[in-house]
Amino acid sequence: MAQASHKAETDMDGFDPALVQELEPKLINLMQQSEALVALMRGFFQQLDKRRSDEFRIIAGYIAKAKEEIRELRPHDLSNDRIPTAGAELEAITRDTENATHTIMNCAEAMMGFSVKDFGDDPKAYKAAVDDQVMMIFEACSFQDITGQRVSKVVNVLKQIEDRVTRLADKLGIEDKSVELTDREKRDRDLLLNGPAIGGPETGQDSIDALFAGGFDSFDAIEAAPAPVVEAPAPVAPPEPVAKAPEPEPAPKPEPKPEIKVAPAPAPVAPAQVAPKPAPAPQPAPVAKAPEPKPAPQPAPAPKPAPAPAPVAAAESNSQDDIDSLFDMSPEDLNKTNSQDDIDALFD
Repeated sequence: MAQASHKAETDMDGFDPALVQELEPKLINLMQQSEALVALMRGFFQQLDKRRSDEFRIIAGYIAKAKEEIRELRPHDLSNDRIPTAGAELEAITRDTENATHTIMNCAEAMMGFSVKDFGDDPKAYKAAVDDQVMMIFEACSFQDITGQRVSKVVNVLKQIEDRVTRLADKLGIEDKSVELTDREKRDRDLLLNGPAIGGPETGQDSIDALFAGGFDSFDAIEAAPAPVVEAPAPVAPPEPVAKAPEPEPAPKPEPKPEIKVAPAPAPVAPAQVAPKPAPAPQPAPVAKAPEPKPAPQPAPAPKPAPAPAPVAAAESNSQDDIDSLFDMSPEDLNKTNSQDDIDALFD
């Protein structure tokens, strides 16, 4: 400061003393303000540097903590040991399952081709060959035990990865981010085959039985599916018209014909054919009494009832021609002589 003042005084020797005396206080004040401003700026930048330093120190602490957390997760153990081992176990499972399947299928095919004749009709040799194939099947099925152990190892590795990633996410405060799948990813997801539900709301056997028993009301999710199943039997109902085909109604149609079967019908048939067969003589007497009272009220057919007794007596031995002639009569003849007593006489 002293040097600056001395230099200023030296520089002002060539100026007007009055002007120098007037400007000197102002210059000194300006220099003081500049020094204060420089000191203020120096303090501000020092404080700013300290704040930034603290923030960087905090960030460095977070990074160091994250590194420690990652170190605790032992990523090299997973990437260099456990995950490759799990992959090898899965490959071994696939290979052993394939080999066992081929062995079982080959043995079963061989047994299907066996015949007692191939062994000279020797049942013991046939049984021994079948036993050998069955034993090979049993040995092939033993892969399941080793496969179960390998699957347990793979599941254990997956659980460790899940546990470590979850801990890291919790400590870092990471939240899930909604990510929309691409069209290709959606297609791959839709084409993925899904097996039976594991520990989920799978449909049990009782529910399936209830479906076929008609209990569809308790399964709202599949109400649409049973509809076609219920409608399918409906077309089978047409057997009802088939049942109507043998209508019992045609059977009663012949029944009115007995009403048409008039006892007096034998009158036209009686003349030549029945007269020579009066063998059963005792029967005409009771039969003749039935038709005699009827001709009395009918004056027109009075002459016809007289020969009627003879044919009635032989009605029991009527021939097929006599029976056919009954149906050849005209409606007028039937109406003239048709009565309940005549019909009863015919069957007596």
